[in-house]
Amino acid sequence: MMITLRAHHLLCMQGFQGLGYSPAFVDNMALILEKIKQNPAIKCKIVTGCDDICFKCPHCKNNRCTKTENSETNIKKFDAEVLKLINLEPGIVLLVKEVFEKTSNITTPSDCLTCGWQKDCLWFHRFCE
Repeated sequence: MMITLRAHHLLCMQGFQGLGYSPAFVDNMALILEKIKQNPAIKCKIVTGCDDICFKCPHCKNNRCTKTENSETNIKKFDAEVLKLINLEPGIVLLVKEVFEKTSNITTPSDCLTCGWQKDCLWFHRFCE
């Protein structure tokens, strides 16, 4: 089994607390997190496009984020920033536990400062307290 995750979702998943764009999105995120929790040896492909989380988002259309006119471009920049911080290239496949180990040393990326979920993100708040 393998899951596909956008680079920035590696951070979002760590701050998730049951909120999201729609009930289907929230349920999907919770299901993916549960799969990872039950089996941290799942393979994970890191991408800079829509992933297994995005596909249940109401803003995901034609494999792109359509929330705003600039969403897709901005999210790709955020993905690139996270990849740079964890020293990985898009398309790499690793065990999910290895990927999350790489994120353990990241402090707040600049794009987190403009994220709409910032006030509810547990991952973000661990750096602000």
